[in-house]
Amino acid sequence: MKTLIFDFDNVHGIANMYAVPAAAVSKCERNPMTGDVILRLTGSDDVIEIPTYQGDHFKTEEVHQLTDGGDCWDVKVSGIIPKRSAVNETVIQKLECGEWIVLTQDSNGEIVIYGTTDVPLKFTHSRSSGSNGELNGSAFTFSAKEPAPSMVLSTLPTII
Repeated sequence: MKTLIFDFDNVHGIANMYAVPAAAVSKCERNPMTGDVILRLTGSDDVIEIPTYQGDHFKTEEVHQLTDGGDCWDVKVSGIIPKRSAVNETVIQKLECGEWIVLTQDSNGEIVIYGTTDVPLKFTHSRSSGSNGELNGSAFTFSAKEPAPSMVLSTLPTII
Protein backbone atom coordinates (compact mmCIF):
# COMPACT_ATOMS: atom_id res chain seq x y z
CA MET A 1 0.00 0.00 0.00
CA LYS A 2 1.23 3.51 -0.81
CA THR A 3 0.82 6.33 1.69
CA LEU A 4 1.07 10.07 1.12
CA ILE A 5 3.62 11.75 3.34
CA PHE A 6 2.49 15.03 4.88
CA ASP A 7 5.09 17.59 5.86
CA PHE A 8 3.30 19.97 8.17
CA ASP A 9 6.23 22.42 8.07
CA ASN A 10 4.77 24.00 4.92
CA VAL A 11 5.29 27.60 3.76
CA HIS A 12 3.21 29.19 0.99
CA GLY A 13 4.46 31.23 -1.95
CA ILE A 14 7.09 31.41 -4.66
CA ALA A 15 10.64 32.40 -3.68
CA ASN A 16 12.34 32.39 -7.13
CA MET A 17 11.15 32.33 -10.74
CA TYR A 18 13.03 31.87 -14.02
CA ALA A 19 11.79 31.95 -17.62
CA VAL A 20 13.89 29.60 -19.75
CA PRO A 21 13.60 29.74 -23.55
CA ALA A 22 12.25 26.39 -24.74
CA ALA A 23 15.09 26.29 -27.29
CA ALA A 24 17.65 26.38 -24.43
CA VAL A 25 16.45 23.04 -23.00
CA SER A 26 18.64 20.22 -24.27
CA LYS A 27 17.14 17.48 -22.10
CA CYS A 28 14.48 17.03 -19.47
CA GLU A 29 13.94 13.49 -18.35
CA ARG A 30 12.63 11.46 -15.46
CA ASN A 31 14.64 8.45 -14.32
CA PRO A 32 12.08 5.62 -14.36
CA MET A 33 13.86 3.77 -11.55
CA THR A 34 14.33 6.62 -9.05
CA GLY A 35 11.75 9.15 -10.25
CA ASP A 36 14.43 11.87 -10.25
CA VAL A 37 13.90 14.61 -12.85
CA ILE A 38 16.98 16.11 -14.50
CA LEU A 39 16.99 19.30 -16.60
CA ARG A 40 19.92 20.23 -18.86
CA LEU A 41 20.24 23.62 -20.58
CA THR A 42 22.45 24.63 -23.50
CA GLY A 43 23.22 27.98 -21.86
CA SER A 44 22.00 30.53 -19.37
CA ASP A 45 22.46 33.77 -21.34
CA ASP A 46 18.81 33.95 -22.41
CA VAL A 47 17.31 32.81 -19.09
CA ILE A 48 15.30 35.59 -17.48
CA GLU A 49 15.13 35.84 -13.71
CA ILE A 50 11.85 37.34 -12.55
CA PRO A 51 12.24 38.71 -9.02
CA THR A 52 9.38 37.65 -6.78
CA TYR A 53 8.46 41.11 -5.59
CA GLN A 54 5.96 40.82 -2.77
CA GLY A 55 5.81 37.04 -3.07
CA ASP A 56 2.09 36.76 -2.38
CA HIS A 57 1.44 38.20 -5.86
CA PHE A 58 3.14 35.14 -7.39
CA LYS A 59 1.42 31.80 -7.72
CA THR A 60 1.15 28.67 -9.79
CA GLU A 61 -2.01 26.82 -10.75
CA GLU A 62 -2.51 23.46 -12.43
CA VAL A 63 -6.01 22.25 -13.11
CA HIS A 64 -6.29 18.63 -14.21
CA GLN A 65 -9.02 18.09 -16.79
CA LEU A 66 -10.34 15.09 -18.67
CA THR A 67 -10.96 16.12 -22.29
CA ASP A 68 -12.07 14.19 -25.38
CA GLY A 69 -8.36 13.72 -26.20
CA GLY A 70 -7.50 12.47 -22.71
CA ASP A 71 -5.92 14.06 -19.65
CA CYS A 72 -4.68 17.64 -19.82
CA TRP A 73 -3.42 20.17 -17.33
CA ASP A 74 -4.32 23.86 -17.59
CA VAL A 75 -1.10 25.48 -16.34
CA LYS A 76 -0.77 29.09 -15.17
CA VAL A 77 2.25 30.72 -13.54
CA SER A 78 1.53 34.32 -12.64
CA GLY A 79 3.02 37.32 -10.90
CA ILE A 80 3.66 41.03 -11.19
CA ILE A 81 6.53 43.10 -12.55
CA PRO A 82 6.32 46.34 -10.57
CA LYS A 83 6.59 49.83 -11.99
CA ARG A 84 6.79 50.36 -15.72
CA SER A 85 10.32 51.33 -16.72
CA ALA A 86 12.42 51.64 -19.86
CA VAL A 87 14.90 49.10 -18.48
CA ASN A 88 12.23 46.36 -18.28
CA GLU A 89 10.47 47.15 -21.58
CA THR A 90 12.94 45.19 -23.76
CA VAL A 91 12.81 42.19 -21.42
CA ILE A 92 8.99 42.23 -21.41
CA GLN A 93 8.99 42.44 -25.22
CA LYS A 94 11.30 39.41 -25.33
CA LEU A 95 8.95 37.53 -22.99
CA GLU A 96 5.95 38.43 -25.20
CA CYS A 97 7.56 36.94 -28.30
CA GLY A 98 9.09 33.79 -26.84
CA GLU A 99 8.16 30.24 -25.93
CA TRP A 100 9.06 29.45 -22.34
CA ILE A 101 9.68 26.80 -19.76
CA VAL A 102 9.22 28.29 -16.28
CA LEU A 103 11.15 27.17 -13.22
CA THR A 104 9.89 28.16 -9.82
CA GLN A 105 11.35 27.52 -6.42
CA ASP A 106 8.68 27.61 -3.77
CA SER A 107 9.21 28.87 -0.24
CA ASN A 108 9.78 25.25 0.87
CA GLY A 109 12.77 24.99 -1.48
CA GLU A 110 11.16 22.71 -4.10
CA ILE A 111 12.10 23.49 -7.72
CA VAL A 112 9.28 22.83 -10.18
CA ILE A 113 9.34 22.95 -13.98
CA TYR A 114 6.24 24.10 -15.88
CA GLY A 115 5.85 23.61 -19.63
CA THR A 116 7.65 21.37 -22.07
CA THR A 117 9.64 21.84 -25.24
CA ASP A 118 6.73 20.27 -27.14
CA VAL A 119 4.14 22.56 -25.50
CA PRO A 120 5.96 25.63 -24.16
CA LEU A 121 4.24 28.31 -22.12
CA LYS A 122 3.26 31.68 -23.59
CA PHE A 123 3.65 34.99 -21.73
CA THR A 124 0.75 37.44 -21.56
CA HIS A 125 0.41 40.53 -19.40
CA SER A 126 -1.66 43.60 -18.63
CA ARG A 127 -0.38 46.92 -17.35
CA SER A 128 -1.98 49.13 -14.75
CA SER A 129 -0.98 52.31 -12.95
CA GLY A 130 -2.66 50.82 -9.90
CA SER A 131 -4.93 52.48 -7.40
CA ASN A 132 -5.11 52.59 -3.64
CA GLY A 133 -3.95 49.17 -2.43
CA GLU A 134 -2.87 47.96 -5.89
CA LEU A 135 0.60 47.85 -7.39
CA ASN A 136 1.67 49.88 -10.39
CA GLY A 137 3.07 47.44 -12.94
CA SER A 138 2.47 44.53 -15.28
CA ALA A 139 0.47 41.56 -14.07
CA PHE A 140 1.65 38.56 -16.11
CA THR A 141 0.79 34.95 -16.75
CA PHE A 142 2.70 32.14 -18.42
CA SER A 143 0.13 29.59 -19.56
CA ALA A 144 -0.61 26.54 -21.73
CA LYS A 145 -2.71 23.40 -21.80
CA GLU A 146 -0.15 20.68 -21.13
CA PRO A 147 -0.33 16.93 -21.85
CA ALA A 148 1.46 16.17 -18.55
CA PRO A 149 1.66 17.82 -15.12
CA SER A 150 4.59 19.87 -13.85
CA MET A 151 7.59 18.03 -12.44
CA VAL A 152 9.64 18.55 -9.29
CA LEU A 153 13.34 18.73 -10.17
CA SER A 154 15.80 16.67 -8.17
CA THR A 155 18.62 19.20 -8.56
CA LEU A 156 19.25 22.58 -10.09
CA PRO A 157 19.49 22.49 -13.90
CA THR A 158 22.91 21.78 -15.35
CA ILE A 159 24.36 23.76 -18.23
CA ILE A 160 26.19 21.87 -20.95
